[in-house]
Amino acid sequence: MGPVTKLSAMAAAVLLCLTAMASAQSVEDAVAASSRGDYTTALSVLRSLAEQGNTEAQSILGAYYANGLGVSQDYAEAMRWYRKAAEQGNTMAQVDLGNGYASGSGVPKNFTEAYKWYRRAAEQGIAAAQFNLGILLAWDQGTPQEHIEAVSWFRKAASQGLAHAQYSLGQMYAIGRGVPQDFAETVKWYRKAAEQGLVEAQGSLGAMYALGKGTTQDYAESVKWYRKAAEQGFVDAQLSLGQMYAFGGAIPQDFVLAHMWFNLAAANGNQEAVKNRDHTAKFMNPAQLTEAQKLAREWKPKTLSGPWEKFAQAGAANPFDQFDPPKVAAPPKAHAGAAPTLSVKPVATTPSSTIDVAGNVSSKGRITSLQIDGTDVPLQSGGGFSVRRGIPLGESVIRLVATDEWGQSAEATVKVTRITASTETTLARLSPGHLNGKSRPNAIALIIGIEHYKSAPPAEFAENDARRFYDYATSALGVPASRVKLLTGADAQRVDVEAAILTWLKPQVVRGQTEVFLFFSGHGLASDDGKDLYLLPQDGNRALLDRSALRRKELIDMIVDSGAKSATLFLDTCYSGGTRGKETLVSSARPILVAAKEQTVPANVTILAAAGNDQLSSSLTQAKHGLFSYFLMKGLEGDAAGPDRTITAAKLEAYLAEKIPAEAAKLGRTQTPQLIGDGNRVVSSW
Repeated sequence: MGPVTKLSAMAAAVLLCLTAMASAQSVEDAVAASSRGDYTTALSVLRSLAEQGNTEAQSILGAYYANGLGVSQDYAEAMRWYRKAAEQGNTMAQVDLGNGYASGSGVPKNFTEAYKWYRRAAEQGIAAAQFNLGILLAWDQGTPQEHIEAVSWFRKAASQGLAHAQYSLGQMYAIGRGVPQDFAETVKWYRKAAEQGLVEAQGSLGAMYALGKGTTQDYAESVKWYRKAAEQGFVDAQLSLGQMYAFGGAIPQDFVLAHMWFNLAAANGNQEAVKNRDHTAKFMNPAQLTEAQKLAREWKPKTLSGPWEKFAQAGAANPFDQFDPPKVAAPPKAHAGAAPTLSVKPVATTPSSTIDVAGNVSSKGRITSLQIDGTDVPLQSGGGFSVRRGIPLGESVIRLVATDEWGQSAEATVKVTRITASTETTLARLSPGHLNGKSRPNAIALIIGIEHYKSAPPAEFAENDARRFYDYATSALGVPASRVKLLTGADAQRVDVEAAILTWLKPQVVRGQTEVFLFFSGHGLASDDGKDLYLLPQDGNRALLDRSALRRKELIDMIVDSGAKSATLFLDTCYSGGTRGKETLVSSARPILVAAKEQTVPANVTILAAAGNDQLSSSLTQAKHGLFSYFLMKGLEGDAAGPDRTITAAKLEAYLAEKIPAEAAKLGRTQTPQLIGDGNRVVSSW
């Protein structure tokens, strides 16, 4: 917790306490007038009393100038009146004067002066001053004796019930500064502050339960405190609670709530939350993602409940809330040793939700702290350490920092990738020679695969699909190798495809006898109205479909017009505007998905398509093939055949319908293969 938050709450409390203690009737009248919004009367009374030396009036008048109540905000004038009251012994004014010097509001920043005025009020038992004095003494640049003194002042303020002091005292025990390191004492003081509603203490107490430091490890209790802090808007707790929901265990796994908490933390600039949110989205369907985003939009932080937070809400804004300790308060102290050495055991890729971060720290001097991602962890005798830590799916980078008594530090990182081992299907290798279909000497096959486009996102593994299907054309389909043409990459531009059909395929067709097979793996797209379906050649332009793409109907017509006996098309593409990856083919002015309208085909044409016209065609990374192409080829190995040793289009479609939707669901997509035309068409037999 930064000093800004601590002093802001104290100053608000000061203003309320000051008002409550006003004893002179005229001061009370001024306060009453102020509560009615009559600042003119209030200022007139206060100024008169202040000029007569009334310290309460001087202190309140300073607060009016500091907060711009009835006057233009003027920190310099506020400090002038605070000083008059402080020099006469008004303890609240002394605290405000110290705040001004600490923040540089109305006067040059001067920590020596801040220390002087805080100490005057602290010695008179003012908890806010005792706490602020402890903050000044507890800086990293302080001496060991100053750290001991800081603990003493924190303890005095904590014993008066000041939540911020209780939390700071717990921190001193956690890092062993000014007191021996004692995590049980840390938990004790964190709990006192947390029960008063201090979010930093609630979040830290949750971490102590999660790590089992100073208390028995208890994930349910950890979740309880993380939730209290997260619901009040504490970013670190929102991140931790999101991780709890993502991992499951202490609470039921819930990606919707995990995404919501990650999203809230990410909105406040937490980069780890951004990464976790985006990764969690990969495991959610569109409805879940919409619900999580809705919850995040509608979320409102709960009202703070602790007594000091109530003071902060009710009081006027603190003008001295920019308190920022100097980065370097004094020249570095002399030391007699090199920087610490920090070694960490590497962690391999793992399917586990937790890992052990372990290693060793060595140093010439005393190690004062070891932190993992900003959280203090205990060191064993000899400098060893081992901490169990939860990790989200995907890659995580864990940062460790060890610091010695001279302020020197050593850093190390652990990179670990958590994988989802249990949900992946073990895929058999493709074996095109497994089945040799009956020879078709008059058949002809045109195979097209385009992965890298001139002006469109890649179609993952499309060329791999085409090259592998070449072997199935000659084996399972029985097409002579001399009558198979393969077009991939830059050789599959629009003119190349049309030339292959008109000048290579058509002259070889024997009217009424030749069976034509066309395999295409790559991008497809529909027109804006969904009426025309296109296959995108390598040089195709999404914005100029009519001029650069291949209209599916025209390709079919060219094959039919050649006199072919039949035409069977295997199309691993979709027309909705999506891709096998995360990108889309449509422009920002069009819908993300286009519902293409299916077209009728001639009686001698059969089409097996990868997906419905409003769906996406996916890739199968494990196999390095398109999802449709992989199972199409496995089906042609005989998996789709019945006891009659014949594979028809209908059998092949039934096999694909059994395999593809389940695999697509694992990718968070919906994909159902489609059969258009004659289902009795024999694709392969042996």
